[in-house]
Order: sequence, then C-alpha cells, then structure tokens
Amino acid sequence: MNTSVYHALWFRPAARMIGLICVSTSAHGASTQAPQPESDNGSVKEITYDLGRLKGRKLDPTQVQFFARSARFLAGRQRVTLIVNGNRLGSMNMSFNHEGQLCLDAKLLEDAGLITPQGAADKATSCESAADVDSLGFLAQFPQTVVDLRPGKSEVHLIVPVQALQPREPAARQFNSGGTAATLNYEAFNSVTESKGTSMSYRNINTVAGLNVGDWLFRSGQNYSASSSGSQLSHLYAYGQRTFSAIDATAQAGQINIANSVFSGIALSGIQVVPEDSLRAGTGESPVRIEGIARSPARIEVRQNGNLIHTSVIPEGPYLLTDLALNRRQDVVVTVIEDNGSKNTFTLPAASLDGSAFDTTPGYSFAAGQYRPGSNQSEKPFVVSVNGTWPVSQTTQVTAGALGGTDYQGFAWSMGYRLTPETTLSMSQAASNASKLGQRGTQLSASVSTQLRKNLSLGLSTTQRTEGYRDFLDSVYRAEDVEDILENSGPLKAIDNFRGQTRDQYGASLGWGNTPVGNFSVSTSYSRTFDNQNTQHLSATWSTSYKKALFSVNVRKNIGNSGYEKGLTTYVSATVPFGESVRTYANIDKNGTRVGATLSEKVNDSASYQLRADHDDASHRTNVAASANLLPRYVRANVGYARSSEGSTNYNARLSGAVVAHSSGVTLSPYPVDDTFGVLSVGDLSGVKIMTPRGPVWTDMFGQAIAPSLAPHRDSQLSVSGESLPRNVDIGNGVKKLKPSRGSVNRVAFDVSTTRRTMLVVKDPKGATLAKGLAVLNEHQQYVTTTIGNGKVYFPTLEPGTKLNVMLADEKTCQIRYSQPKHADLSKIIETIEATCVPI
Repeated sequence: MNTSVYHALWFRPAARMIGLICVSTSAHGASTQAPQPESDNGSVKEITYDLGRLKGRKLDPTQVQFFARSARFLAGRQRVTLIVNGNRLGSMNMSFNHEGQLCLDAKLLEDAGLITPQGAADKATSCESAADVDSLGFLAQFPQTVVDLRPGKSEVHLIVPVQALQPREPAARQFNSGGTAATLNYEAFNSVTESKGTSMSYRNINTVAGLNVGDWLFRSGQNYSASSSGSQLSHLYAYGQRTFSAIDATAQAGQINIANSVFSGIALSGIQVVPEDSLRAGTGESPVRIEGIARSPARIEVRQNGNLIHTSVIPEGPYLLTDLALNRRQDVVVTVIEDNGSKNTFTLPAASLDGSAFDTTPGYSFAAGQYRPGSNQSEKPFVVSVNGTWPVSQTTQVTAGALGGTDYQGFAWSMGYRLTPETTLSMSQAASNASKLGQRGTQLSASVSTQLRKNLSLGLSTTQRTEGYRDFLDSVYRAEDVEDILENSGPLKAIDNFRGQTRDQYGASLGWGNTPVGNFSVSTSYSRTFDNQNTQHLSATWSTSYKKALFSVNVRKNIGNSGYEKGLTTYVSATVPFGESVRTYANIDKNGTRVGATLSEKVNDSASYQLRADHDDASHRTNVAASANLLPRYVRANVGYARSSEGSTNYNARLSGAVVAHSSGVTLSPYPVDDTFGVLSVGDLSGVKIMTPRGPVWTDMFGQAIAPSLAPHRDSQLSVSGESLPRNVDIGNGVKKLKPSRGSVNRVAFDVSTTRRTMLVVKDPKGATLAKGLAVLNEHQQYVTTTIGNGKVYFPTLEPGTKLNVMLADEKTCQIRYSQPKHADLSKIIETIEATCVPI
C-alpha cells in the first residue's frame, strides 16, 4: 500500500516456540510457507514449519495460520504507545484491521498532531481490508511516511515529513475559538462575633455574572455587604469585550476602566480599544503591594473611590496583599478591623501606586465615554483618551497619552530605560489644565531599581508636584460646589481646598538576601503636602530559618498625621516545628508576648484543618481557634471558630466557586471562572480527577467538569489522573493541549473505553480442563488468543455475548459457553468466570 513501510517483530511465546520448529524446504513432512519480515538486505525470507512436529509437541497446527505471516497486532481497537518522529506521545487506542495493519483514521491523526488531508472529514472511515487503512488519503499525500509496527513492544512508530506535522505556530495564527456558556462567580463571607451579651455580624457577597458567546464575553459585577449597622448593595461594573487576534487588540464597551494608558484607572461608561497583552510583547502592570501588621486575626477592607475593592480575613502578624484591581491614580483606603472591634485605617497616596514605565503593552489605545463616579457628588463629563506605547529599542520603551474633556485637559508621558540588565530607570511627567478651577500644573516622577550584587538590591523613587497640578478626579466637582467656593472665599480658597494633596514624596528600599544570617530588607518613605503636613514611614524586616524552624523580626514606625497609625510597632516571631504537623511559636510586640501552638494537617486533596491555641501574657487572655479548608469537588469552603478566655467568640464561614451553564447542562466549579475557560468531559464517568492550570477538578454525575482558567493565546495542558479512573476503564489520550482565544469556551472530551479483563477457566463436559497452547478463535474464525494452561484463557477485554471457539488438538472444535454478569465487578482487576467448552 503506497510506499509506506510496515515492520513487524516476533511476539508472544507461542510464536517463538513455533518459530523454533522450522526446517528448510527440503525437510520431511507437510509444511506451510509464510513470508517473514525483511532481512537486512531487504529480501523477504520464507520459512517452512513442520506440522507433524507441532502435533508431536501438542501444539495446535492451526496457529501457524496466524503466526506464520509474522507477528502483528490483533484486529480491532488496541491500546498502544505512539511515537512520532522519535517523540513519545503516550499510550492511546488505535484500530487495526484483520491483517494487523494500522488504520490511519481521523482520531489517530489528531492525537499524533498530523495534518488531516483536505476533504477527509467528509469521508467515512472503515478498516476492514488493506485498502481501507488509508481511507483518508494521508499516506497518499505524504508517501514518505514510514509506519513501523512493533507489536512485541506494543508500540507504533510513525516517521513523517515535517510538512505532515501540525505547525506549532501557523503563519496565520490559529486558536481554539467560539463556544457559548453563561457563568456566575460567587464569593460569600459571613462572620459573627459574640462578646459580653452583644453580637456583631458582618456579611459580604461578591458576584460576577457573565456570558461568553462567539468569543464575545460579557461581565457584570455586584457586591452586597451588611453589618449590624446597616447594609449596602453596589453595582460595580457591566461591560462586553472581544479580542481581535488579526489586529492584536481588544475592544470593550460598557462600564469600564481606562487601561494600558498613562491615565489608567479612570472609570467610564463608554468604549475603548487596547492592545491585547497576550498577543503582544509586554509585561503587564506590576502588582500594587499593600502590607502591614495585624495585632490579632482580623478582617481587612480595601476601598477606592468609596467602593469596596477587597475584603478578607488575615491572620495575626505581618500581611501582604497583591493582585488587586486598583486605579493607580486614586488614593487607596485600607481598614484593618481587629477581633476586638478596634479599627486601624490608613491611606496609600495615589502617587505611591505608579508602576514601571515598562508596565504598558506596546501599541495604541483609545477610550471615550462619560465619567462614572463612585458617588453622586461628582459631575459626569465626557472624556476622550488616546495613548501610544513604543519599544524604541530593546532597552527603551516610551509611552505618551492625552486625556481631554470639557473642563479638563491632560497630557502625560513615561519612559523606561534599562541601563544594564540589572538596572532600570523610569521617568514620567503629567501636565494638567483644570479650566473650571483655573489651575494648571505638572507632576514629575522618577525611580531607579538596581541589583548591586547577586543578593543585594536597591530602589529609589521620587514624585514632585506643582501647586496647580490637578488630577482628572479633582476636576469633577459639581459646578454649584465650585461656584460656592469661589463666591465665599475667592480663587485662593479653591487652591486651599487641595492643599492636603501630596507635594513631594521620596522613597528608598534596600534588600539583602541569602546571607549567612538570613534575609534583610529596609524601606523608608517621606511625603509632604502643600499645607506642610508630612508623614514618614520606616520599616525593616529580618528573617531566617534553621532546619525547619523560622525566625523573623518586623519593625514599622510612622510619623506624621496623614492617617497612618502613629508610633513604633515591633513584631518578633519564632516558629519551631515538632514533626510534620505541629508548630510552636512566640510573637512579641509592644502589647506583650504571645506564645502558642498550631496543628495543621492536610487530610487529602479535598480537606485540611488547623487547630491553634495561644496565650497573651499582657492581657492574660487565652485564645483557641479551629479552621477547616474544604474542597468538596464542586465548591470551596472555609469555616472557622475562635474563642478567647474573656468570653468573646467568633464564627466565620466562606463559600466560593462558580456555576456554568453550557450546551450540555449546568456544571459547578470550585474556582471562579475567568474570561477563557473549558468544559471538560470524560465519557459519563463521575469523580474523575483532571489537572488544570488552576488546580484539580472532578467530573460531576454527568461526567463533566470545568477548567476555570485557560491562558488566552498560550498553550494550556489538561491531564486526567489515571488513579481516579475505574478499574474497568481505559483512556485513549489522557493529556490534551490547546491554545484558546480570549473569551472562548473550549470543549475538551477525553475518550474512554470500558474494558472487562476476564479470565475464563474452561473445562470440557467431563470436567477436565483444556490443554495448554490451543487456539481460541472468534465467530469469524479469526485468532484471538491461546489457552495458557489449566484451562485458563485471558482476555484483555471480553464483552458479554462474545462467541468463542477452541481448536482442539484432534482437529475438532468446541464452543465456549459461559455466563458473564451484566456489570463488571470493579473490586477485582480481573474477573474469573467458569466456562464449559461443548463440542460442535
């Protein structure tokens, strides 16, 4: 068939035994000739079997009909290892015809990463004869292909020309696209604190409703919070977007925030077009860091422009928050609510949130719409923003943009320059004209970061403003408010109204890691407002480890009156483990010493728990707490309990996950669903574990699961855990790779087949077991297997009702009769069934 080459190797002991009983063509006795695999010189050898000698050794001569033509795979679906151009792709199911030849069907070409010939999808594929093995025309299109069958090793080697491989990066980029699904992400938190006859409660629910259709995605965010003092329902945003890979850009419409711009973060009701960072070279914005020290297990709330951006429960001690969706041009208000109800609130100035000049993705951005304020005390002007980012060289990137409205115009630029591979310099300038306020000004920022030595880093930054500089948000006061200011106090009062803004700010940080005595870091910042109020912040940390013990010291000091807690805060911590699960610790701060112990244990993939007890010598208070993290396959849950010797008790619980409605039903996910995700299926099997980029998921009662997050325009891998499959199930290819477009809903099906590994113990009607080495044939008189002694016959899979015959040594035939249960016994790897062979 074409010029493809089929090689075969000897396999099965019976074949080797028969191969030993061969003589030359001049040997005595009846003989049968069969071609052998090609020799080294390319010729085909023939052998002659001595059938008389086979009978003398009580071997079934009819087996020669199968083995004399060289070893080959059995007809039907077989699980075989596939190797393409030397790359082992794993074990998968393949089809072979009655001659043992490989059927190059569409599924095999897909699994092998080979091109399917044009028009082949419309052809019916069968594999009954030798002419059918290439019914799709792959070998005809690529005649250089070598098909190397190695049944002795249960391997198939394909050697194909490069042109036959699916290109890894097609010239016209191709991604998995399309799909339709509705989503609902949810996160619910509830906390109740009871103390001395009083009860305080707090509830917070965040939801994001969405719809993906044809690579379009629509999202709507809502938040509900309630406490003993009242409740609030907030609609955060609603927008639709689509990525156009042909132009490497994403278009958004609705309630959006200006992105990829020197004016990023301004909330609009409008439209924008921005470069798609997953399709272009760019780092994306660096995360904002919010850090501090909690004196007890506490709840932290992050607000911006009056809206609650983030809330979570944090443990006692130092905390760090990153990966928050923040507007870098608005102040951030952070509130830490301790377990006794006390609050510590501080403000991060917007000037401290500026990122690197390398944060924006190269390309052009455009946005237009009506300003969307966080309160009713602001006007809603129409604004237009344009922005461009250009990589001038491999070491320099420049960004410039303009923002224009009725009463405000702004221009800004930034530049990032890599002086050396270890040193980066960033500079930016923004100029503003707030015509309604009659103010003009500018702001300059500069920062440098460098790696002085392999383990020593230094960072410096500064921001300077003129008194007339106004951010866009400063200009959106209602006209009547501005007129009232001007009428009562004149233009100078309008200036005084902004004197609380930062005039200049300086920052420095030094990190020294991997030293013989541990890791050190020191940072300081100083800021001054136009009314000569100043704030200085100092912090230093040291940490080290010895074997499995951890030691750390955190020192923070704040001076000034800008909202930070005053004074010195020192936190000393020592953690010493006892075994794998128990840790003891001692924490020292200005309030005293707290010592305690924690027992933590991961039960399995779905559950872990923590028990903690500590004593505070200053307050003579003893606290006990318990928490459990649960992942019951389709939702994430955290429950906690804490009680102090003073009688204060706290209960808290958190639930999070997602609900996805798709064409095959409704599926739950324990993780929130991102813009790009997948709907997975493993037949109709439930409880199958699948590893996704986000974490493990399990199929539901319908055999479906959600891959909650797939990297857009990047390779994502999904793999089935073989240990979670039932014993009677084989999977064709347990690893899938795909490259999805943003907003796509990707259907991924893992092909599985049910097998019934069966051992028949066959006896004749008189109760005697069948002899060893007899051929077992199917109803088409095709060889299936051989008896292996004591009447035992093994089948890798045996479906109920399969008709089987045995060729006896006296050239007679008997039919195997057996009764097989309808359902397999999954407690056994191999089913053993008694059978009788009745002469026919």
